Amino acid sequence: MVEVNEGRSVTVTVEADGAEKVYWILRRGDEKTVVVSNRFSYTVDAGRVTSDAVWSLQFKAVYPDTVKTRDVPIAVKDSIPEPQVVLEAPRAWNGRDPIKVVPRISNRDAMKAAGVGELRYRWVVSGGAVAESIATSPPTTGLPVSGFA
Repeated sequence: MVEVNEGRSVTVTVEADGAEKVYWILRRGDEKTVVVSNRFSYTVDAGRVTSDAVWSLQFKAVYPDTVKTRDVPIAVKDSIPEPQVVLEAPRAWNGRDPIKVVPRISNRDAMKAAGVGELRYRWVVSGGAVAESIATSPPTTGLPVSGFA
């Protein structure tokens, strides 16, 4: 079994003298993908995982009279902590004045120790709550108003 931490990669190399065609197939759960052909090595990029996982990297070599297959189990270790985000905001708000909401990463030290302390994020706020009714008749200011029947 080959072990790799998430966020890292590992290269698997084989020999298949006399093979006419070779394939690498990566299986992750129910997903099966031909990742490369005509190469005698393949680099598995573990990417991010939410828990430890075991994948299967299959090598197929096609010879004139047979097909040989070798399965290589790849153990991906969940080694990068997920950011623990806490939003700090004022305890009281009158609903009118602007407020500042600040994200704090409570486990930043653990993330730095794992080599991933720098986060890049972007906040988008849309569809804020509205506490007013929509006018269905013109206001009574005496000024001309268009758009009302």
